[in-house]
Amino acid sequence: MPYFEQKYFKHLHWENTQLSQSSFLECQFESCQCVEANWQNAKFVDCQFKNCNISLVKIEGCRLQNVSFRECKLVGIDFFKCDPAFFSPAFDQTILQTCHFADLKMKKSTFQGCKLRDVNFTNTDLTEANFTYADLQGAAFHHCNLTKANFTHAKDYTIDLQTNCVKQAKFSFPEAVHLLKSFDIEIIS
Repeated sequence: MPYFEQKYFKHLHWENTQLSQSSFLECQFESCQCVEANWQNAKFVDCQFKNCNISLVKIEGCRLQNVSFRECKLVGIDFFKCDPAFFSPAFDQTILQTCHFADLKMKKSTFQGCKLRDVNFTNTDLTEANFTYADLQGAAFHHCNLTKANFTHAKDYTIDLQTNCVKQAKFSFPEAVHLLKSFDIEIIS
């Protein structure tokens, strides 16, 4: 089982690479390509990814503990298959496409300035999550806890107020009008 500590990886091409059961502690990844790689049971602790393409990665049992993704592209990642006990990623100005976060506890998680396309949040605890300046076109929130979540300056969201808890969540105008869609009413200006 390979172990890496405080390593800096740049311009790596890990297409179809076997990283299962590898451990990365306080490592940095910049401009790396991880397409269809195997991260099963791998450990990433206190790691940073910047400008990386991480697509169609097998992530079952993977530990993502205090891991940040900045200006990355993440496609087809089933985050709900990660080790839930240590799951604590942060996303900043990152594209997330067809990713799934069902049944995860993601209190105080960050999606600041991200573009979320066809991202699924089902039964997800997003208490105090930060979605400021996020573009949430196609993001689905089903039975989520969005208590005190911050959607200031976020856009293109559809959140059903009848099936999600949004107590003390923050929204900004005019996008907050989208919250009324679930009530099947007509708003006239």
